[in-house]
Amino acid sequence: AIAQEVARQVRTALTEFAASPHARLVGEKGQRFYFLDVETIDYIVADGNYVIIHCAGERYISRNTVKHLSTTLRLHSFVRIEGSLLLNLQRVAFVERLGQGEFCFVLRNGERLRSGRTHRKVILQELRRCTLRDEES
Repeated sequence: AIAQEVARQVRTALTEFAASPHARLVGEKGQRFYFLDVETIDYIVADGNYVIIHCAGERYISRNTVKHLSTTLRLHSFVRIEGSLLLNLQRVAFVERLGQGEFCFVLRNGERLRSGRTHRKVILQELRRCTLRDEES
């Protein structure tokens, strides 16, 4: 019962933080909860009923789903590039076309993430949207 209440509070906090201009997610590592600024998160990977948040070379766990976070973090330049992978486009150095609708995203830290064909249309839309948003600033 206590674990369910903590999980509910964390979900509520996630929703409130994501709605703010200075959004943060709560990630757990060891016995500690960390507040992670969304703009510092590289990507998020599904892991069963949890997600693994990759941020500044560290990994944090959060009881959430990629589906929920993809909706919540869309306004913060996150795009789903695989069924289980959410990427922060602001952390991308460049994108390579691999052919057959696939892309390789190279992050500023050198990590490489590959997209799936089924997400091609959404990826292209989000890349255009980010470019337009950057030009408006």
